[in-house]
Parts: sequence; structure tokens; C-alpha cells
Amino acid sequence: MAEPGLKRRRMNNAVNPTGEMYRSHQDMTPKFGVGLMLSRKPLVQVESFTAVLTAFANRIGASLGATVRVGIHGDHDPFEDGVWGRCQDARIDGVVDLRLDAPQAPDSLLRTLAEAKAGLDDVIVRGRSTVVVGDAFLLVDKSPSSPFAVVCGTRRNRAIDQAALRKWWLEEHSVWMFPYFEKSCQRFEAILADTRLTRLVALALGFGGALYDFYEYHTFNAWEEFAGAIDVEANSLALKDEAGHLECDAGMRVGWVAEL
Repeated sequence: MAEPGLKRRRMNNAVNPTGEMYRSHQDMTPKFGVGLMLSRKPLVQVESFTAVLTAFANRIGASLGATVRVGIHGDHDPFEDGVWGRCQDARIDGVVDLRLDAPQAPDSLLRTLAEAKAGLDDVIVRGRSTVVVGDAFLLVDKSPSSPFAVVCGTRRNRAIDQAALRKWWLEEHSVWMFPYFEKSCQRFEAILADTRLTRLVALALGFGGALYDFYEYHTFNAWEEFAGAIDVEANSLALKDEAGHLECDAGMRVGWVAEL
């Protein structure tokens, strides 16, 4: 079965300095992460969109000293089918994913993003684009880059606060789900949002899309790796576990992209 999405293009920005794979949540040291989920203007061609996102990512990466990954929506995204499509806030047409080798945002973050945002003007819909900023945790690290990625932004259940979401994910959910991540993913990272800073970054970029409390970036060699990672029973248990913490049935954004 052919994988959905564009053919792979390579960027040399993605670097894995340690070559290690983290084997439990106790090994994870947070880095500062930024995940942009972007909507493309209807009349903009994919090639032009890709070129602009790549130039923007390279500029930001160089300015901040960040590891950069770019993903582009392909011809078909399986997540647009069925229940996943109905709960989407907006399609993910492109992703710019940044990781800094530091636990905190640099002082230059807002200025750097504000100065670079004009480069996106011709290709994105700002009112439907969004960003998640905060502590990034690396759970699986088999390969620094892969052909495809699943990217997801989710809001927390409003019955809990961000501290409770963080505790649940770090101490319970990530531990329980780790065997499935390890088996299927080439790389798995999550950002637990800093709510205040996320709002400031969205303002600096001029984004008006829905904001999220949690962001995931998983990479795979093929769609089958993702689809076969978890059986029906385990998936049901995972959804029940998430139900009290994440709004997975409405108000989220998830997509299958080709990693450049």
C-alpha cells in the first residue's frame, strides 16, 4: 500500500546529537519547543508553500540555534476521514517544528519570530494557523528524520489545569503508552504548553487559530507503522485514559505530513 502524502524531501537541519533512544519517562530532560501548525491559502501552490516554509524555518533555526523540521500535507491525509475529520478545527497544511538545546525560551524569541513573520504573509491563512510553545519531551529517538510524521494539537479537558495535565502525561500516560511508541515510532516528542508564552508567541506571529495545551510530533517510515501500532483493545483503553484529560472528540487538529 502506498503511503499517503508527498514524496520525501530532505532537510539537513534535523540533528540528533546523542544518537540515544530514551527508554522511560525518567530519562527525559525537557528542551524548549515550538510547534507551528499552518493553513495554506487556497490559491497558493504546494511548491511555493513548501519553499516559503523552508526558508522561514531555516531563518528561525539559524537565529535561535534550533533544530528544525518541516512537514507538508500530501495529496491525502487519512485523518481527514471519519471521526477525525469531523473534530478538526482546521487542516494542517504545513508544520514548522523547532527544538532548542536549552530548557527555556531565549530572550530573543518573540523579536525573532515577529521579524520573520512577514515571510509567511503570501502563503498562510493567519486566522487558521496556530502555535504551541513550552517544554518538549523526547520519548523515542530511533532516527533523526523519517519520511512521514503525525502531528497533533489538543486542548486539555477544562476540568483540570495545565499542571494536572503535565503530571498525568509525564507520570502515567506516557509510561503506559511507551511500549506502543517504542514499537511503532521512529521519533516521538511532545510539547506541554506554557499557556502564557504560547499566547505571546501567537500574538508575535499574528496567528488567530485555536490554541492548544498539548502537541505531539511522531515520525514513521510508513502509514502502516502508525496504523498497526496499537490493537483495538489497547486503543479503546488509551481513549478512555485520555478522555478525562484531553478533548480528543472535539476541538483538535491532527494531520499526516511528509517530513522534508
